[in-house]
Amino acid sequence: GCFGISTADISTGQCFVTEMDKPRRLVDEITKFMPAEIICNQSFLLCGIDVEDLRTRLHICVNALEDWYFDDDICRRTLQEQFHAATMEGLGIADYNCGTIAAGALFQYLHETQKSDLSHMNSITPYVTDKYMLIDSSSRRNLELVETLRSLLWVLDKTRTAMGARLLRSYVEQPLIDEDEINARLDAVEALTGQAMIREEIREYLRPVYDLERLVGRISYQSANPRDLIAFKSSLQMLPYIKQLLNSFDGDALAQIQEDLDPLEDLYQLVDAAIVDDTPYL
Repeated sequence: GCFGISTADISTGQCFVTEMDKPRRLVDEITKFMPAEIICNQSFLLCGIDVEDLRTRLHICVNALEDWYFDDDICRRTLQEQFHAATMEGLGIADYNCGTIAAGALFQYLHETQKSDLSHMNSITPYVTDKYMLIDSSSRRNLELVETLRSLLWVLDKTRTAMGARLLRSYVEQPLIDEDEINARLDAVEALTGQAMIREEIREYLRPVYDLERLVGRISYQSANPRDLIAFKSSLQMLPYIKQLLNSFDGDALAQIQEDLDPLEDLYQLVDAAIVDDTPYL
């Protein structure tokens, strides 16, 4: 059989989708993400996975939904409306039939339970599990990658932002296996380590950057207060300087980041003109 997985973090707006064919690998993927809640169809409860273990040992809430949530046409229509796509090809997940059903059911459930705007969740990222080294749940615990107090992540994490910390955690939990991609990442690391002064300058510009992913989530949910918007503005203020400093590095990966980085100066000016810095809590 085919298992479709779609994960969503409402606070950051991140959404992923993938597929696999073995229940054991599905459990490993669940262990990697450690979701607070799993929604599934009735077939999931009968496929041999120890659902009670997920509930008791991993403390994951598992809810089986009615069959109509997983209707092919409803799921496709839900995703096209959510992501404003005319076709599934436009979303980049046309080859993920089971994943499309999982993602469609997920967003129907989110719309039903959240009762709020999900416009900040404006993209869905497909990934292939074969792109990453498979680390089963037992090995994940024994290697002490992220869970323990003095884990590998604890040793490595010198990131300046919450977004960087989440990204580094994903790198540790999902090691690459493609040689070209590994070397591209290592080339970027070598470029950064080779210019220590510029690297430290970038780190200083990153220091005042708040968690933009979560701030955008609050703004989309209309739960942001004035101080959130001030944090948003002060974070945007750093982008032009970071973009300029990235010009100092050679290497395809960093050059691509520099090219893709929008300094959002027009958005900064809009927020700057609309709010004063000494606003009290409301």
